[in-house]
Amino acid sequence: MKRTSDRDLLLLDTHVWLWLVAGSSDLSAEARNAIERATAAGALRIAAISLWEIASLAAHGRIVLGKSIRLWLDEALAEPGPAIDPLSPEIAIEATPCQRLFTAIRPTG
Repeated sequence: MKRTSDRDLLLLDTHVWLWLVAGSSDLSAEARNAIERATAAGALRIAAISLWEIASLAAHGRIVLGKSIRLWLDEALAEPGPAIDPLSPEIAIEATPCQRLFTAIRPTG
């Protein structure tokens, strides 16, 4: 994947990535075009925490992937898909409220 400058990167939010992989009509034509341009330029990114978020949502039954989490992630990250941005301190801090949310939705019993 080509390297780009930081200002050229497009970091997808987890739900946008889910919509993209699912082929959802929730993404506008403008959003799809921006994603296609970023993909072609090697500038499409997913934060590492998004992988955890998808796995956690699937494990708690909040989303249905239709296949194993491992297979879904492998396919969603296949070329020319997004590159994974490492977990930075900023992403870790912003993900803390998500962890409380996922802990709160654990099934009981």
